[in-house]
Amino acid sequence: MTTESTPSHTFDSLVREADLIALNARAVRASVEAVSHTTAADLAKPTPCASWTLYGLLTHMIAQH
Repeated sequence: MTTESTPSHTFDSLVREADLIALNARAVRASVEAVSHTTAADLAKPTPCASWTLYGLLTHMIAQH
């Protein structure tokens, strides 16, 4: 007879442990800091994300927040 192990954490407990709201706030603040150093000319530059310019990536990020 085999016994299957059950996960010791539920999704809700993992969310609380990670404190996703605080992590998201840190990410947004870091993004604002980085963007504050850009110029209009930077907006047309490519990003590491395939087919995304900085303008497109920022637009996407703003729509998410």
